[in-house]
Amino acid sequence: SLAFNLNSQSYNDLWNDVNENLDNKLPQSAETVLNKIEEKAINENNQKELLKSYLYRFKIFELSEEEPVEASINFATENITNLQEPERAIFNIAIASLYETYLNNYYHIIKNNIPIYSGQQTTDNGQQTLSMKFWDKATFEQVINKYYENALSDIESLQKNTTESYKDILTIYDKMADVDFNIEPTLYDYVIHKVIR
Repeated sequence: SLAFNLNSQSYNDLWNDVNENLDNKLPQSAETVLNKIEEKAINENNQKELLKSYLYRFKIFELSEEEPVEASINFATENITNLQEPERAIFNIAIASLYETYLNNYYHIIKNNIPIYSGQQTTDNGQQTLSMKFWDKATFEQVINKYYENALSDIESLQKNTTESYKDILTIYDKMADVDFNIEPTLYDYVIHKVIR
């Protein structure tokens, strides 16, 4: 049965397949394997592997989408509720960082956008319904800050987990994440340094 095959394949083997496909610039093939990892992680409630699979989506979008940052943001905001803490905190940081990238990439346009008045074009939960390319700088800053704040919503779970145990995850999205475990021994230290950046 398929379920048996899925469970008998180790995450390690599956990740090797994903990386091999990405190295060969085969995003569709990588995505097929990534879907298996995601399904396996959901079935086993393996939050670390699920987070890892979400962060890898961004790599696939980079190879397959015309607007990879926007595709990544849409994917991330739709799926963040599937994660629990502390994985959700790390994903909140990644989302804030994606919005910052988008703002930097399109700053020459965004700086001329007319201000969005508070309450205008937002849904009940404060999500912007207006396409991002029409947001003004203040709206981006507001949304970015919201995701950074959300990353600190469960300080206890961040303090209980070491950065070392998330090392491979922290370097997926942030290639510059040369985490110094002495300076940032816990995920709380890692997150707080991102927040007060």
